Amino acid sequence: MLAQNQIVVLFLLYATLALHPLHITVTNIDYKKNEGQIDISIKLFKDDFGLVLYQKYKQQIDLENEQKPGESDSVITRYVEENFKLEIDQQKVKLKLKDKKIDPEAVWLSYIIDIKHTVGELKLENSLLTDLYNDQKNLVIVNFDSRQKGFTLSKEESVFSINLN
Repeated sequence: MLAQNQIVVLFLLYATLALHPLHITVTNIDYKKNEGQIDISIKLFKDDFGLVLYQKYKQQIDLENEQKPGESDSVITRYVEENFKLEIDQQKVKLKLKDKKIDPEAVWLSYIIDIKHTVGELKLENSLLTDLYNDQKNLVIVNFDSRQKGFTLSKEESVFSINLN
């Protein structure tokens, strides 16, 4: 009897997970002290990203077949500026889209920030897609000085800071 109950529980758990999609973004921040730059890449699931852009700005952006790439870039930039706020040593940094790649599942956004001094503290507020999904998780991996530090951000906890010294 116990084995049957365990099978039923496992089946229900599996069915729940299979029906409930994962809401996640992944961001890599690479501080390249010797090169004087910070590289940022953000991966968002394409369907979620398109949906949030439509809901927020009432613009249908076809991320797969862009007829007007400049138009989509401006909408993407606006959304990222509102939901991905970076400070370096207490100075706000304006991100400029360097590259955008779209594959069947995801949108990859790349940014490069030139740094003229050694970075002490990096602070990030990442609320990407939290206006769409309450269970949204934004994973951030920071690479610096041959070290790596990871953060899991959410709607409730969307800010972290790290000392890069």
